[in-house]
Amino acid sequence: MNIDKYLENNIIFIIPNNIKKKLIKYINNKSKMYDIKILTLNEFKKSYFFDYNKKTIKYLMDNYNLNFKTAKEYIDNIYNVLEPAKTKKINYLLQIKENLEINNLIIKDIYFKETLKRKKIYFSTGIYVLPSQCDEQRSLIINHPHEEALNRL
Repeated sequence: MNIDKYLENNIIFIIPNNIKKKLIKYINNKSKMYDIKILTLNEFKKSYFFDYNKKTIKYLMDNYNLNFKTAKEYIDNIYNVLEPAKTKKINYLLQIKENLEINNLIIKDIYFKETLKRKKIYFSTGIYVLPSQCDEQRSLIINHPHEEALNRL
């Protein structure tokens, strides 16, 4: 299988970090230019849901009496929680997220979801997105470029 069959305009590749640079180099060496966005899963999550900065971590450390590592773990776990649940831990994470939003400590890319509506999205094999992580208004059609094609880059 050849990666060239996936190259077209208005697409987004979401691929592992170790392949991203290879894919960029491969596409840059092509004679044709493409309107393609290449993201790692982490970059996608930050654009789709939210991002944070040092102020966010500092706020968690100061207001929730957390160390740096635990504050980052809380933020990373907030990505996986989208709605209230029966467990106190999940609701606690949602409360923290709400406090971060109230204090303008969450960075949102307000244009990213709109951009997705006009793009075809390819997730590499080995990257999985929970159905709960897809937009409730629009389900994403996800194709998986063959792993061999990506690894040959």
